[in-house]
Amino acid sequence: MTAMFREETNEDRNPTTTPEFLALLKQGATLWNQWRQAHPDINPCLNRCDLRNLDLSHYNFSETDLIGADLNEANLKQANFQKADLCKAILKDADLYKVDLTGAILCAANLKGADLSRANLSGANLTGANLAQANLSEANLSGSHLDQVILEGAIFHNTTMPDGTVRGD
Repeated sequence: MTAMFREETNEDRNPTTTPEFLALLKQGATLWNQWRQAHPDINPCLNRCDLRNLDLSHYNFSETDLIGADLNEANLKQANFQKADLCKAILKDADLYKVDLTGAILCAANLKGADLSRANLSGANLTGANLAQANLSEANLSGSHLDQVILEGAIFHNTTMPDGTVRGD
């Protein structure tokens, strides 16, 4: 009996390695987000990837592993990082305007000088993170963990703090 095999096409394959995820990422937000929506059970691994200076605005990075990733000066406007692991990630001077970091892990992340204005960081773990000179105007930090966080020179204007109070009216 002869078995019939269908040739696998690129459309049939799912990325399983970091280089494959990077190749998909470079195809743009629309394709990346469509793939994420079609494969909600797969959490991409982009640990320690060099994503500096890239335009990753509007990307869905929910539950993505980005441990130690370099996102220095990246455009991440309105990206979704819900429950993503950004532990030790470098986000210096990154544009995180209106980004969703609900429940994200940002332990020891470097967010120095980042624009987090209007960002949702509710329930995020920022233990040991560097937020020096970061713009947190109108950001939501309710329920977030700020133990041992560096806040020197951070900007607070109508920022919702972890206890629900508003700072910097």
